Amino acid sequence: MRTVPFAEADLVVTLFTQALGHLAAIAPRARSTSPKNRRILEPMHTLDVVLRDRPAGALLSLVSSQIARPRLGILSDLDRMKTAGTVLRWVRQTAPYRTPETDLWKLIEELLDALDQTALRASPRALLVVAGFRLLECLGYGLDLGACVVCGRPCPPERPAFVDPVRGGLVCRRCGGAGRLLSGAIRQRMLLALQGQAEVLEQDIAPLLGLLEAALVAHTNIRPEGAEAISR
Repeated sequence: MRTVPFAEADLVVTLFTQALGHLAAIAPRARSTSPKNRRILEPMHTLDVVLRDRPAGALLSLVSSQIARPRLGILSDLDRMKTAGTVLRWVRQTAPYRTPETDLWKLIEELLDALDQTALRASPRALLVVAGFRLLECLGYGLDLGACVVCGRPCPPERPAFVDPVRGGLVCRRCGGAGRLLSGAIRQRMLLALQGQAEVLEQDIAPLLGLLEAALVAHTNIRPEGAEAISR
């Protein structure tokens, strides 16, 4: 997900792996011009990597890497690259260290595969919104858009509602209301999109991205830059 120069010719590589989750590893001599030290570290592809423990320190050693699932379609379009980069940044800043996250791994793979398609089923930003809300669910901070998180009262589908990203979802007027007001139509499209039954519309993206980023900032260590950058 990221590389940082280290020492004279090494790299510190941040990876999100299926087996170990979020981790960092040293890629020895990866910045060397010698072909035998070359590592494939492009972030939009799925890689097969070989890691081993180092005698001291928390960092693993990256022995080798090769592309297992190339995604050249993402690299051909700037909006797709921005969307993929934003989600990978969110994962890097929120996923727990050295903890396998099966659902989060599946989410990333599905999003990157969707962005790689020749004909997208929705715009990159619309795909980002749905992936971001699913990311919140994977982290345990999913937003309840169907009922008040205080009293449990269901909200009629057609009715606008206040959503408090800090408290985790809708807060009805009887319980004080709070947060951002979402129309009933946007709420229902988002709920259907999370179930794979619809896509959010372009006019839904700005308010949903704002809500998503507010939730990420409230519950994680994420910096408030990803959603703002992609929503402009």
